[in-house]
Amino acid sequence: MFNRLKSTEKLDGTYTGYLVTYDWSGQHIIAKEALTVELTSQVNGAFRGTWTEDTKEAVDLQGIVTDTEVVFDNTAYSKTDHYSAKKPTEFLFKNARLQNVVYKDSTFLAGNLQLWSVRQNEPEKPMYVSLVKKGKNTVAAPAVVVKDNLVVYPNPFANSFSFNLSLNEQSDVAITLHTLTGTVLYTEKLVLPAGNHSHTITVNVPSGAYFLKVNYGKEHQSTIVIKS
Repeated sequence: MFNRLKSTEKLDGTYTGYLVTYDWSGQHIIAKEALTVELTSQVNGAFRGTWTEDTKEAVDLQGIVTDTEVVFDNTAYSKTDHYSAKKPTEFLFKNARLQNVVYKDSTFLAGNLQLWSVRQNEPEKPMYVSLVKKGKNTVAAPAVVVKDNLVVYPNPFANSFSFNLSLNEQSDVAITLHTLTGTVLYTEKLVLPAGNHSHTITVNVPSGAYFLKVNYGKEHQSTIVIKS
């Protein structure tokens, strides 16, 4: 069953996942970095925490949580870019709103992030964040590997999106797309040979956030996808 966060109590914890950077078209991935976010609830729906990309220095962040979103506010950090390879430039978090979904004993955060360059006074390329916090009671079934690093592109999508799979052997692949309340909107079953695959799904759904699950062999992958 899919649920929404009802208070910041469930928000607390360590979230791991990735930060994807797209080209200006929003259709092609040009970079993917590991991301770790630590969140601690405050009063009146506020939270504080840290944001750490790969092995970079942690950045302090703050914001608020609602029943549907986690919104970062007044957050900035410095890093090098194509304008300044040696001297870091300051970037502000803009339009940093992540959908929140609780599924079983895990909490997912996913959505778009727009950075704003203070020095150039212009936006950076579009980015997408996907994070998950495992609950204390989350235990994978024996011999089943649970992965939450499924990368979907473009995300948000208009009418279709794609994802990549790397299979060590021929596998039965089961794909499901759910609403955040658990209603199944799309299912597909495939038999794919060993190797690297890119699969595209075309679906006609209203604008909003959805939960994608891809199971194959002994591996389960999942993420949130957003219809623009």
